[in-house]
Amino acid sequence: MTEPSSPLGHDEAHLVTVRLKNAAKHDHWLRGSVLDVAPRRAGFTYVNSLTDKPRALVRESAHTPHFFMPS
Repeated sequence: MTEPSSPLGHDEAHLVTVRLKNAAKHDHWLRGSVLDVAPRRAGFTYVNSLTDKPRALVRESAHTPHFFMPS
């Protein structure tokens, strides 16, 4: 990726991400602010509310299935 992901909308839902591979080179935004995040580790699951407008910029290959879960 060369640019952050597009906003996913403001639905009453959550985005669930399962890391299958470590990801050290990435940036993550919530509500327009960049977060200081640790490298994402394989085997971990991350949950974001879509009302927080999550966005990401991943600078390496990533093996991450995403699940959209309506509230």
